[in-house]
Amino acid sequence: MNESVEKLLAQLSSAQLQELLQHAQQKAASGLSSSEQPGTKVRVRITPGGSLNPANRPKMPGPQDEPTVRALAKLSPALRTAFTDAEPKMLAWLRASDEHRNRFLLDPVSALKEAVPTFNEQLLGEIRNLRAASARSVPDVPGLKLDSLKLEVLGAGEKESQ
Repeated sequence: MNESVEKLLAQLSSAQLQELLQHAQQKAASGLSSSEQPGTKVRVRITPGGSLNPANRPKMPGPQDEPTVRALAKLSPALRTAFTDAEPKMLAWLRASDEHRNRFLLDPVSALKEAVPTFNEQLLGEIRNLRAASARSVPDVPGLKLDSLKLEVLGAGEKESQ
């Protein structure tokens, strides 16, 4: 499997990974040989993140909010503020080119540093530590064939659709 795909899959939430695995298992159970089976397409959509702002978080989080709530709890107040301040520059950098989006998939911390050169070095270290502490291994899924991997970044003012 391609290294960038492995890195991306390792960062999926357990719910996202479970959905992908179920999809692959359904394909494997279809009775088609792996060369006859259609591949899987993965689309990662980056949207402006209102969840960093406490005023935007739901008062009573639902199950769909659980991964975000868990992730936000690990961030220091300084890192939350830095992310909020850096977001417009990061999103503009991501929208600028496919190459930027690919670099982000391969190494999000280096991409952040490139997009926002003034980002605090200590906070970059905090991000690296958080990522290292939550690193997962990619599961081996027999029959999983990934046809495409696409990173989309919504434009300013765009609403997310399914």
